Amino acid sequence: MRSSPVDRVASAAIAIALSEKGANVAITYERSADSAERLVRRIEGNSGKAVAIQADSADPVAIQWSVDETVRALGGLDILVNNAAIARYNNIADFTVEDIDALLAVNVRGPVLAAKAAIPHLKEGGRIITIGPAGADRIAGVAGTVYYMTKGALQAFNRGLARELGARDITVNLVQPGSTNTESNPETGEFADYQRGLSALGRFSQPEDVAAAVAFLATPAARQITGTILTVDGGALAYPLKSGSLRFTNSVPAAQRAFLFWRQSFAYAMTIRACSVTIPNSMRSGSAGQGLLLAASKRETGI
Repeated sequence: MRSSPVDRVASAAIAIALSEKGANVAITYERSADSAERLVRRIEGNSGKAVAIQADSADPVAIQWSVDETVRALGGLDILVNNAAIARYNNIADFTVEDIDALLAVNVRGPVLAAKAAIPHLKEGGRIITIGPAGADRIAGVAGTVYYMTKGALQAFNRGLARELGARDITVNLVQPGSTNTESNPETGEFADYQRGLSALGRFSQPEDVAAAVAFLATPAARQITGTILTVDGGALAYPLKSGSLRFTNSVPAAQRAFLFWRQSFAYAMTIRACSVTIPNSMRSGSAGQGLLLAASKRETGI
């Protein structure tokens, strides 16, 4: 299932929020050139600067090239908000090796290689921000085990990298969105009432809520925050999840089971001078999809 126009709007909220804070934005995409160009024009129409870069987050060479091209186009890289993602769902006994490899390549190897490429460019006060779903802390539905395993790996990566880069005054944090209003998981969808019932606030997050969390961690105000997780889920993780509270039977089509609980549609990367935001341009259970990357460089004001 390809990510939808609303998913792209959710992803664009990150880029727009950064641009509004004074960041120049570079957008990388795998296939959706038209969507990337529209976002570039929107940012430029608001007196921002933006460029579009084509890259595939499953390709190590493309990841390195996208970071190098961002540095060349924007003159530096200070914050990486890093999350390229695909989602595939199945019972463990039925998972193909190809699907497992695809999930690991994009969801785990991709963020590691993006950080590896970015670190030589990061200076004192730099930022690495990774995006991963709150479902990494609580799995709802058995078909999501491998997907959430890859997202749980980001928690260990976040903590370890924070220790590694702390001496250089570079902070590393993880933003975990909960149920967020996108076309792939709309607040009016079949499982929306269930998800709202798990939220202490009784509502879905909006894309701008996630964008605000990312933008905050990029600012000097967050200089003492590192190695931690900022969960944007309306208090859903504060609630106990009763065993069996979300069940799927064989009568439920596999495509619907893919909309388990916290269906993620973003990936981001960003900078104080250069910000990379990675957003999946295709999320299919059964085939790889990688996404839209945004990079931003500092202007006279803002972050």
